[in-house]
Amino acid sequence: MTEQGFNFEADLVKLIPQLRAYAFVMTRGRESGDDLVQDTLVRALRSQHTFTPGTNLKAWLFTILRHQFITLARRKPPVPTALSDAGDDAPSPAAQEDAVSLRDFHRLLHQLPAKQREALLMIGANGFTYEEAAAITRCSVGTMKSRVSRARAFLLPHFSALAPNAHGRPTPAETRWPAAG
Repeated sequence: MTEQGFNFEADLVKLIPQLRAYAFVMTRGRESGDDLVQDTLVRALRSQHTFTPGTNLKAWLFTILRHQFITLARRKPPVPTALSDAGDDAPSPAAQEDAVSLRDFHRLLHQLPAKQREALLMIGANGFTYEEAAAITRCSVGTMKSRVSRARAFLLPHFSALAPNAHGRPTPAETRWPAAG
């Protein structure tokens, strides 16, 4: 613990759920996602001396996770997994309609090109700014914005069909993406 209240290990533990969620989507499976997070945490602990307190620990960890994912992806081809393999850690939908929507969302998410999916997850699901996500992925901010925009443009028509309103289906004006970063 430093005088500013920074505790590397404790702050690292707080970020594990976000790392797991990101790794799960990137690897398309809980077991391989958990392995990726474990490898990331081991590398982070080994490299703790290179981290500068006061800088963005979350971005640093996501960078390690992303590099580890790329390294592993180069070694072996991806193995498709069924959403039913998600197990108890997956969100439990309240109704059958929700289960279909969640399944459709996962299917649509994995239809996106990998770089667009990654950008959307970093900005929309993990709360990175465009600048932080661009730094992690080593691309320009404009490229990151373009990837997110294209991913949202692909998904939006599908969400219009999936998200019912009081009348059964939303109009295009009723379907809005929240502003990011």
